[in-house]
Parts: sequence; structure tokens; C-alpha cells
Amino acid sequence: MIQKLIHLLKSVIKAEENIYLGPHGGAPPSQLQDGNVSSRKQRFKQKLKEADQKMNVSGRENKVGNLRELVGGVEKGTNVSKGVSRDWLDPHCHESEFEKRRQL
Repeated sequence: MIQKLIHLLKSVIKAEENIYLGPHGGAPPSQLQDGNVSSRKQRFKQKLKEADQKMNVSGRENKVGNLRELVGGVEKGTNVSKGVSRDWLDPHCHESEFEKRRQL
């Protein structure tokens, strides 16, 4: 009986020694990310709640702005009318110096 227990313990120890550590000796990615998944989910849920609150406060949903904020992008002005902003034009140039294309 004792010999069977010793044999069983040895087989368990060998099994623990033979854990696959991946091609570079590290733990598989699934084991590394398990701890981060729950915190990432919590942060994402919090961001969704914040986006919902913003939508409810303004009364209208800004889908593009909400998505950019969720993925960490910078929200740009979405209500820029055509021709209002001429920041791209060199301050020493005048728009009248450029040829305008004729529409056919």
C-alpha cells in the first residue's frame, strides 16, 4: 500500500516537472493573460457606463466620439463646416492665388 502511494506521488511530481513552458521557456499566453482579462473587462465595462451616462446627459448619441473614446483615440471636432477652417493654408498664401478647377 505504501509503495503504491510512493509510486503515485512520484508520478505526480514527474507530471509537475514536465509542464510545457512554450517554445521560449515562458508560460503559454493563455496563462499569462488570465489575470489581466478580468481587469480589462472591468475597465471596458466602466468605459461603457461612462459613455452611456454621457449619452443620457446630452440627449443625443455621438457614436463616433464614443467609439473613439472607448478605443483610446482623440476625438476631433465633428461639426467643422466646409471652408471655415483654413489652418492647412500657409498664412502667407492667399486662396485667390490658386487655380480653381472648372466642373464639367
